[in-house]
Amino acid sequence: MAEELSVLKKNRTWSLVPYSNSMNVVGNKWVFRFKHNIDGQVIFVLIYVDDMIVTGINQVCLQVFIDKLHELFALKDLGSIHLFLGIEIVRDATGMYLTQSKYIEDLLEKTVMLNTKPCPTPAAVGKPLAALGGEPMKNQRLYKSVIGSLQYVTHTRPYLAFAINKLNQFLQSPTMIH
Repeated sequence: MAEELSVLKKNRTWSLVPYSNSMNVVGNKWVFRFKHNIDGQVIFVLIYVDDMIVTGINQVCLQVFIDKLHELFALKDLGSIHLFLGIEIVRDATGMYLTQSKYIEDLLEKTVMLNTKPCPTPAAVGKPLAALGGEPMKNQRLYKSVIGSLQYVTHTRPYLAFAINKLNQFLQSPTMIH
């Protein structure tokens, strides 16, 4: 931890101040920043804990940037990205595509729903959900875990957001109806 703080100070990543009880500390694992060179080239950098994605249009510019990072930090270049935080990246001649197929398949397996039939609507139509009514769910921890996982799925499947957020309203005391 001390080494990480000294690197943050050395690189002037953040201004670190002494903690006081009056502060409301908010944690954040995501760092997103882009560097815009004088010549108009843009480099995007995404950092999550100890993983980093560096991308841009100009390969020469990217390589110079990565080489500079290698001079300053101990890095392991894994080459082209294929998987990042459960999101698969597929490339072809037309661009880059994001999918969470493997993540979703693992979630379906975890919930013993791998062989269920798909449905056109992510929620039952005409059946409003209510906080009261229904038998309390026996494994509330699983429900909460699945809802959290489904929230993550909305990154690549935004059409699920409404149904998942509706179910999210019942995390306090889910029932078998939910």
